[in-house]
Parts: sequence; structure tokens; C-alpha cells
Amino acid sequence: MRRVMLLTSCCLWAAAPALAAAQERTAFPADFYRVFAPRNALDMVARTPGFTLQEGDERRGYAGSLGNVLIDGRRPAGKSQTLKDALQLIPASQVLRIEMLAGAEAAGDPSGYAMIVNVVRTPSAGQGFWSAGAEIANRGRPAPSGSVSWSGRRHDTNYSLGAQTYSLQRDLPGTYKTFDEHGQEVGEGREASPRVYDEYALNGSLDRPVADGALSLTGKLKYSRYHEDTTLASTSAVGAASQVTPYTETYRIDELGAQYDRQLGPWALSAIGLFNRTRFSSAVTAIKTPDDSRFDQEVAHRSAENILRASLARGFGQHRVELGYEHARNSLRAQLALTFAQGGTSFPIEIPDSNALIMERREDLYVSDLWRLTPDLTGEARLGYERSELAFRGDTNARVRYGFFKPSVTLTRRFGANQLAFRVYRDIGQIDFDDFVSTASLKDAVIDGGNPALRTQTQWRAELTGDVRFGPRTTLTLKLYHSALRDTADLTPIQKDGAAYDAPGNIGDGAITGASVSLHLPLDRLIPGGSMQIDLMGQTTRVTDPVTGRKRIISALARTTHAVSFRQDVPRRHLAWGLDYTDASSQTKFKLAETDTTQDASTLNLYVERNALGPYSLRLALNALNNPPASRQRVFYARDRDGAVERVEAQKRLSGSWLNVTLSRPF
Repeated sequence: MRRVMLLTSCCLWAAAPALAAAQERTAFPADFYRVFAPRNALDMVARTPGFTLQEGDERRGYAGSLGNVLIDGRRPAGKSQTLKDALQLIPASQVLRIEMLAGAEAAGDPSGYAMIVNVVRTPSAGQGFWSAGAEIANRGRPAPSGSVSWSGRRHDTNYSLGAQTYSLQRDLPGTYKTFDEHGQEVGEGREASPRVYDEYALNGSLDRPVADGALSLTGKLKYSRYHEDTTLASTSAVGAASQVTPYTETYRIDELGAQYDRQLGPWALSAIGLFNRTRFSSAVTAIKTPDDSRFDQEVAHRSAENILRASLARGFGQHRVELGYEHARNSLRAQLALTFAQGGTSFPIEIPDSNALIMERREDLYVSDLWRLTPDLTGEARLGYERSELAFRGDTNARVRYGFFKPSVTLTRRFGANQLAFRVYRDIGQIDFDDFVSTASLKDAVIDGGNPALRTQTQWRAELTGDVRFGPRTTLTLKLYHSALRDTADLTPIQKDGAAYDAPGNIGDGAITGASVSLHLPLDRLIPGGSMQIDLMGQTTRVTDPVTGRKRIISALARTTHAVSFRQDVPRRHLAWGLDYTDASSQTKFKLAETDTTQDASTLNLYVERNALGPYSLRLALNALNNPPASRQRVFYARDRDGAVERVEAQKRLSGSWLNVTLSRPF
């Protein structure tokens, strides 16, 4: 990884003076994408050289959720309605061009991305698109999927409506082995885990002029259901045992977003309203033999997010000043019922902080100044202040108030078609209300604790990003970053009602240092129509362990990720094929008396696209053709992680390969 960083750094500085000056907005006309036979705007964005779609970080507020794509200069006013949802609703025939924004045009964007694309549509009377397909996995049963969308224009109103469905039926068989403190195998087991997932979604948008401005409405309805029947049969020195753990969960999301923009003299007004309702429920049973015991747990979470945001911006010579205010009211009502039954006797089990009502009121004010220091140098200074109040009702009754200043400074320097950006800012971590409430993991026989005393993690972060364009299709992006964390969010032991369990908590100061590289490389000289996309990330994390007092990595953060994609387009045969490979390093959770390390499976996918079957397109994808195992290792300690090892549990799971077949056409 270090060798790659040195090479890309040299390329960045060597290439910068060699390229001719370019404007800050690079446009790719629709004809540029014709060779890829795109179906919708999402396909076109995915084929834009030097650009990777980002849906936005899980950060606080509306701005924290923004991705790096605009549609006709604006973003869809939504959070659960993703950029992929919005782009899939736009047929490729309605895209006039895709613009890549950099320098001053991207520097003032609230998302914080140094590179943004803008999808520019052409007015259309209306066009639709449908797709239908199926997934065939190791259970041998076709799981159907499909979508249909319609997008068009009537008078001065643009509208789109789409529906999607997706399902899977897979079996994830696994093996378990248990070792004693000396590393000797003392038990083993085999697990069957057939699972079924179904998802249905309806989303739409509407844009029209209203009161000398432009009004945009977006909406999304989504429902999903997941079920698995897991059976574990094990043997050990004490004999044979089995555990059956059927689990079902459902999600429902209702979201409505609205955005209104207009000019008020020299000022540009933008107002946004976002209203989201989420319902989650789960039911799980754990039946064990030979002791004939049974646990039953039902969980219901009802959450709401309401955001109102307004900003005013205007230019003053070489400056662009923006004032903004955001108000949010969020809530979560959590309910849990856990019972234990054995020998004909049943009784409830109380879990602390599992039944609660959490409410948050948050206000965020900011002022920013974007100015052009020279024709090639742009600066932005932003100062924000966030104030929030959390109220807890249930086992814990408390009211907590926070206040944070959030300064940010960004400098962006253009070198012809290349760009170098430096940014330093203070960021406030996302508050996940689920971290405040407890549940029980019946399969692992542990309590996943909630902690109302959890504070918001903050960080000072510095980023240096270089973007180099060696040509219209050859691009390189290198990012170096360092974060100094305060109140690092991790797992920490909690003592409550005479019991100890692990829960999210704050464990002091920490640090994250890393780098990422993204390279898009055409291979026409070697393979006609071929191209490759390489994305690499490597980082180190450091924090002081609250149990051992020693330095360690931060829980559940990957140290490295790799993604490599190869694609070849053969226009004369109306054919394309490609390979995608992804992997990530293992992640470890550090608990009071346990380390839990998971290694996700690497994936190698092969796909073939045929685009000349009359008006139809056919896509075949063989996923996980390398059939890699995923693994998990749990190390248990006699007292805590500063003591001796008591036993080790090792698990491997195979997902198998699966085939996706999709037929699509416009109408």
C-alpha cells in the first residue's frame, strides 16, 4: 500500500504542469456514453471517468447525508430515497450531458466533496423503463426481482414515478469449532441457515415553478421482510446439543421531502423540509436441547425524523456568502419483551434500558464565505454552531444538552485540469438512537447493551486530496487524511442492576490516519474497449483500551479495503463483459471479556451484457464465483481481556455462488 501511495504522489505532481488549463466544469455529452448502451442515468454516472458515486456519510443533519450528485443543479430532498433511487428513474435518453464540478464550483457545496457531478436532463414528453429478472442461489429456487419507472414532462411540470421489488433465497451453511485454553479442539458443530428476503419500494418526484421559484417534491415508501431458520447441531465432551433460532424482522419507511428555491433580489433562498417515519419489528426464538429451554424476544422500534432547513446566499465581488439554519426534531420509541420458559414454567426477563422513549431537539446555524483568491485558488471558511437537547424516558430519566462550534477551512488550487484541495474541519459524530437502547442476542447468548450516557464523538479532521486528469478517460484521485478523535465511540463495559454487559460508550481520545487511491485507466492499447477502475483504502486507528489500559485499534473499523473492476465494451457485437473484485480486512469488537473478530468474504463477480436483442437488453451476472468463506472468531477470557484465555470459538460460513438474470427495455 505504501508503494502505491508513493507512486501516485509522484504522478500527481509530475502530471500537474503538463496539462493545459481547463475550466472547472468538464462536460461529458450523452454521446460519450453511447458505447456503454446505458439504460438510465445511474449507468451513465457509473461510467463517468474519475468519479465514484457517494451516497453521503451517516452524519448529523441534512447536509451530513448529502451525496456527490446533482440533478439539474439540485439534490433530491430525501435521505432514505438514495441517489441511486433518483438516478434509476431517469431514462438515459433524457440525459443531455453530465457535468463534473470542481474547484470553486464544488468548494462551497454543503456535502464537502471536492468533486461533484451534475446530471442535466432534456425536457421529454415521457418515457418509461422496465426490468424483470430472477436470482438463483444455492437453494435452487428463483427469487424474482423487477422495476418499472416513468419519467416525463407535462407543461412546466417534470415528474417521475418508479416501483422496485427485490428478493433472495439463500442458504448459508456454517461450521463451528471450539478450542480450550491450550488450543485443543473440544467441540464442533454444523449450522444450517436458510434465509429469505423480500423488498418492495415506491418512489417518485415532482418539479414545477411556484411563486417565482422552483418547488421539488420527493417521496418514498419502502417495506422489507427478512426471515431465517437457523439450526445448530453441536457435540462436545458433555454430549450432543442443538439450538433452533428462527428470526424474522420487518422494516417500513415512509418519507416525504420538499425543496423550494427562488431569488429574493440579490439573495438566493433555499428551503428544505424532510419528514421520515421508520417502523422496525423483530421476533426471535431460541430453543435448546437437551435442557429443553426456550427464550422468546419481540422488539418494536418506532422512529421519526423531522428537518426544516433554510439558507440565503449572495455574491459580493469575489466572495459568495451564505447564511443557514437547520431545525430538527427526532425521536425513537423502543419496546422489548423477553421471556424464558423451561419445564412448563415461564417468566419475563427485564433488560435495563430496553423500553424507552428518546427525543432530540437540535438546532444548527452556520455562516460561510467562499472567495476566489486568484483565478486558480479558491478558499472557503465556514463557522457553525450546533445545539441539541436529548430527553430520555424509561429506565433512565434524564435530559442532556450539548453545544458544539464547527469551524471549517478549505483551500482548492487548480493546475490546469488537475486539482489539489486541503480541508481542515471539526466534525460532530452521528447519534444513533439504537445505541441508547438494549436488546438480547439470543443466538450468541449475550446482551447488546444500550447506554443513555453515550456522548457524541467529535473530531478534528484534516484532508489533502489531489485529482489528476491524464486525459479525458484517465484519472487519478489520492486522498490523505488524519482525524484526532475526542470521546471516541466504541464498546465499553456497563454496570447496571448488579449485572455487567457491553454497550456503546466513550473511551477517551483516539486517532485515525489513512489514505485512499482511485484510478480509472483505459486499456484500449492492450484490450480494445477495455477499462479498469481501482479503489484502495488503508488506514490505522488508535485508542486506549478501557479494560487493559493499552493502545489498540478502534472497534469495527476495517484497516484496508480493495475494489478492482475490469470492463470491456465490444460495440460491433453489442456486447460488454466485466469482472468486479472487492475485499476488506477483518474487523474486531473489543468487549469486556471477549474479542469478536469477523472477516467478510471477498467477492469476485462476472457479468455479461447483451444490448442488441431488438429493444431489449439482457444482463447475466455470476456473483461470488470464487465462493469465498466468511469467518468469525470469538476469544473468551476468564475474567476480562486482561486475564487468561478461557476458550475460542471459530466459525466459517459459505454463501455459495448465485446467478442474476435481468431483462429490460424502454417503453
